[in-house]
Amino acid sequence: MSGLWFLALGYGVIWLVLFAYVLSLVYREQELRREVKFITQILKDGEVALPTAQRESPPAEGPREAREPSAAT
Repeated sequence: MSGLWFLALGYGVIWLVLFAYVLSLVYREQELRREVKFITQILKDGEVALPTAQRESPPAEGPREAREPSAAT
């Protein structure tokens, strides 16, 4: 009978661990949703400017070395 008791105990522990894991996933998802909502609201309000790399700018005329005369010549 002791083998059956350990089986039931192991089964219960596995279910508890699984339940805790699912709860942690739910909590993480809620936190991510809050963050996305916050970031979306900030972007809608226009409080944050996009980085310069993402802005549309006229293309450069060429490599930097071609635009600037070198000191060696």
